[in-house]
Amino acid sequence: TDQCDVVPLSENSVLKIHKIEDKKLVKPGEIMTYTLQGVNEGKGGATKVVSTDLPKSGLASGSMVLVGQPSKGSIDPKTGIWTVGDLKVGEKAEVKVTVKVADDAKADSTVVNAATIGNPSHPAPTGDQCKANATLTGDDDQCDVVEAKVVVPPVQPNNNGGGNVGLSSGL
Repeated sequence: TDQCDVVPLSENSVLKIHKIEDKKLVKPGEIMTYTLQGVNEGKGGATKVVSTDLPKSGLASGSMVLVGQPSKGSIDPKTGIWTVGDLKVGEKAEVKVTVKVADDAKADSTVVNAATIGNPSHPAPTGDQCKANATLTGDDDQCDVVEAKVVVPPVQPNNNGGGNVGLSSGL
């Protein structure tokens, strides 16, 4: 009889994710684009890979829209769940989505958004365990978080050319 242990390929996978935002400063109601990149840097293939985009604060509910198609799998913009599928060793996958900053976002508040990646052998982290990654290969927690600062432009006086604006001279 065979005395060897059979190890599923996905147990030798190393899943990493990186999230990139197109803006670091945003205005209330503005549209932002996020790019999610996933990779398997392990020594074995990864099966049933899933990534979840987790808006934490500052985004309008239900505003996610898919930009084009993911390079692999499919994403449900309503839930933020990207079903990547299987990733071979070294294989990368990418998806782009847009989101809307909440109309009532306050000046100097922060828009926070995170993404996780996992599969049955390597479950994605939960809660607030996520750390920011500078690069895709720098991920060490199967999660990435990005932030953008909300800026509110000053209110401009309304001068439609309908008269003088300013103080009268009292002449």
